[in-house]
Amino acid sequence: MSVVKAYPGSISSILYEAALKLKNAGIKEGRSEAEIILSEITGLSRLGLYANSKESVSPAVKENFDEAVILRSKRFPMAYVLGKKEFYGYEYYISPEVMVPRPESELLIDAVISRLNNSEKGNFQELKIIDLGTGSGVLAITLALLLPRASLWAVDISPEALKVAQKNARYHRVDGRINFLEGDFWGALDSKPHFFNVIISNPPYIPSCHLESLEPEIKKYEPRCALDGGADGLESYRSVFASISYYVSSPAILALEIAPNSIRNVLALGRQEPLIKEMEIIKDYSKLDRIFMGLMY
Repeated sequence: MSVVKAYPGSISSILYEAALKLKNAGIKEGRSEAEIILSEITGLSRLGLYANSKESVSPAVKENFDEAVILRSKRFPMAYVLGKKEFYGYEYYISPEVMVPRPESELLIDAVISRLNNSEKGNFQELKIIDLGTGSGVLAITLALLLPRASLWAVDISPEALKVAQKNARYHRVDGRINFLEGDFWGALDSKPHFFNVIISNPPYIPSCHLESLEPEIKKYEPRCALDGGADGLESYRSVFASISYYVSSPAILALEIAPNSIRNVLALGRQEPLIKEMEIIKDYSKLDRIFMGLMY
């Protein structure tokens, strides 16, 4: 950071003004978010901002900061403002072409790793994993990092989302192990036989009629195709279950993120699939039903 004492706006004053602007826009953690934005632009830690609070920033820094605050005040998601988001301890590039990863989705990773670790030795020696609706790629890439011997496929209907996922895979140096495919779930696979023993997905599950009631950050800016689960929020789950028996190498794990109010319907879909012998529901940090786990053999 270049500190220019002659510039009239001190760090303290521009943070105060930004926090007020964000608060007036309905953002509760306005001060905290203003600090995060300025920290990202200057390269100073938040503690460093306080230590230099009486100093002034350069005109270029002030201009970039003001532009970012204006975007955030329009309820542009913070991850899009920063261009990145942490997931499972790893940093990922995030843009408006993909949904912002949520902390709850990390439970999908935990569930898969836990099931693999607790399985009988030899059951999953050759891991083939498919991520249906990969978005930014956080699920597939995180699993690639945690399971270095696994082969992975990442599917998305959006070519723009796949570009983001591929960028993230290159950044984490796992692009050579992930096959990126454009298409609608299983329809992305070619006629060549594919058999997977881990199927993971955070599919669109919000009923169409509920989209307008979401927070502005979500309904105004996140891609609709990553959110809209159809009239009852179950369209994507039906697609997953409809063809899963054609692509499973037994034993296999199915891990799906779900909406808490859809648990009965997803369990009913699971019961209709003869290959699924065991089902488990895992709760999130708020004690809400969040992850469906199916064991197939």
